[in-house]
Amino acid sequence: MKRILLSVFAVFLMGGLLAQTGDVTFTVNTPPDSVFNTKTDSMFITGSLTGWSTPGSVDSLRMIPNPDTTAYALTIHGVANGEIQYKYFKINNGPDWNKGEWGGDPNRRAAIDGKTSLNDTWGNKPVSVLFHLDISSIADSIYHSKAKVFLAGDLEKGKAWAMPGDASYYELKPTKSDTNIYTIELWLYKKKVIQFKYFLVFGDTASWSHGEWDGGDNRKDSISGADTLNSVWGDLGFVGIPTNNAVQPNFSFYPNPVHSVLYISNLENANRIEIFNVVGQKVREIRNVTGQRLTIQTGDLNNGIYVIAAFGKKGVLKSMKFIKQ
Repeated sequence: MKRILLSVFAVFLMGGLLAQTGDVTFTVNTPPDSVFNTKTDSMFITGSLTGWSTPGSVDSLRMIPNPDTTAYALTIHGVANGEIQYKYFKINNGPDWNKGEWGGDPNRRAAIDGKTSLNDTWGNKPVSVLFHLDISSIADSIYHSKAKVFLAGDLEKGKAWAMPGDASYYELKPTKSDTNIYTIELWLYKKKVIQFKYFLVFGDTASWSHGEWDGGDNRKDSISGADTLNSVWGDLGFVGIPTNNAVQPNFSFYPNPVHSVLYISNLENANRIEIFNVVGQKVREIRNVTGQRLTIQTGDLNNGIYVIAAFGKKGVLKSMKFIKQ
């Protein structure tokens, strides 16, 4: 009986281990013939997933040319989930470290989470992008619930948004100098526009439910080189949402702090008002806004910091913070 139980446990354990690995297909578009001679040069890959073997020393890491294109490809099986680092090399006269895409750092980096396809261009270097997030406004609720902070977005070429909590690679950590500032460093490729958003994850349950705010509005930025992107949790003024600058209102409100009634004026061009709490949840929505003034009852709102946003036909027009006491 003991032997049977051990066998069952071994099968279960093996299944768990297998679930943490995946097949990774690497594809790289080669440089012009002046740099890469298809008749004399071979394409190899090496990296952390291969123990950084000397390029050209392991024949199974030789990439296979596509007869219809200038691309080379190779699938490596059983790659463990998590971050990998790698680099491509051209080899024509025995193993050699001196013929990589570029000399020295950085290495290419990628997050592996099961079956993955990576499409690269020879010589296209990744750049360091630091994401800093100020969570001061929700610090108490985060520490109380022990929530984790995750980043999600179209950050890597050809990869869909990873559900917050699914990939530990995208978890932000508090900085040593200020525990209310969370940060993560990613190595990304230059891109005209990236979209992203921050989420809270409670326990070990991956979820889209606790973003900075509801809806599909994402933060937006461009990657043109090494950069640092600073954000404030739930602050719609920094999310990069497209705005209609030609008709942006100068709406104002009072009192601030507010107790039971919030008065809003100068609402020309706005047709909808929304109020969000500090964890990005929409707590109030007023549609079909007309006229210059609006009165909102706030007595039922919990005390804390809120963001009020005015929307027009083309999206967010303006947003501002207020305090409910």
